[in-house]
Amino acid sequence: MTVAHVWLGGPSEADTNATVLCDAERTRAVSFRFERDRNSWIAAHTLLRRALSERMPEVAPSAWRFESAPGGRPELAGPFKATGLRFSLAHAPEAVACVVTQEVSCGIDVERLARAIDVEALGRRTASAAERAGLQALPAADRGAQFMRLWTLKEAYAKATGRGLATPFGSLDFDLTDGIVIRATGDGRSNDEFGFVQWTTSDGHVVAVAASTCRGRPPQVVLHTSAANASVTRVCSSP
Repeated sequence: MTVAHVWLGGPSEADTNATVLCDAERTRAVSFRFERDRNSWIAAHTLLRRALSERMPEVAPSAWRFESAPGGRPELAGPFKATGLRFSLAHAPEAVACVVTQEVSCGIDVERLARAIDVEALGRRTASAAERAGLQALPAADRGAQFMRLWTLKEAYAKATGRGLATPFGSLDFDLTDGIVIRATGDGRSNDEFGFVQWTTSDGHVVAVAASTCRGRPPQVVLHTSAANASVTRVCSSP
């Protein structure tokens, strides 16, 4: 079974954790116009460094080096490639998340579940015909949350494949009627190449994880609640 280690945090950790960033990351951080966006970005990247060091304690958080693969997916660089660690990170205004796996592709997304969005307009660009029909069948008050569940699964898949925004979101088709079923990938991949886990946090965010698995089985999630100097771990198949 594929094991996916997941860390969750928040922008409030940004100020104390920023010291582990490299010079290029600090330069990128100060380029953000708004403090909220800057703190969210810092929190996500410091969380990632600390998560990687939890998986490999002999490497200090500040020592990790990264590069971009074709398509833009961030990966470990230089000698750190040999660790076999794969990762993905995500940040929202009030939450950050990262996932780390061993040797298998992974992706993660986190979003506020209750958001003021135009479901119909966004659905036309990013949802399949079957998904749009499913959304329209719901009470109007429930459509926004359901759209965010679909969106986070698609984002997690896009990050796991490494295609990012080049992923044909409108052809990527999920059915959430009974669990998480991917009906079509839209990119030629087998429907069972990736497994998915999704849950809602106590503060109202939805988290989606995708990982390359055997016959589409959901990965086992090891959930870490991480702070600057502590981590609490919970093991669960589907949070």
